[in-house]
Amino acid sequence: MALLEQKAGRPLNPFINADALVTTNTMLTVRPPSVALSDFSGFVRAGSQH
Repeated sequence: MALLEQKAGRPLNPFINADALVTTNTMLTVRPPSVALSDFSGFVRAGSQH
């Protein structure tokens, strides 16, 4: 995040936002929104414990 702020708030990789949109669309296409949100929350929680 600090690097984004140093570079005028733009990501170094312009595909970061596009990847997020594709990932979100894929998650919502194959699962109901409540299940997708629960899965994503679990993923973030698991990643933050390491």
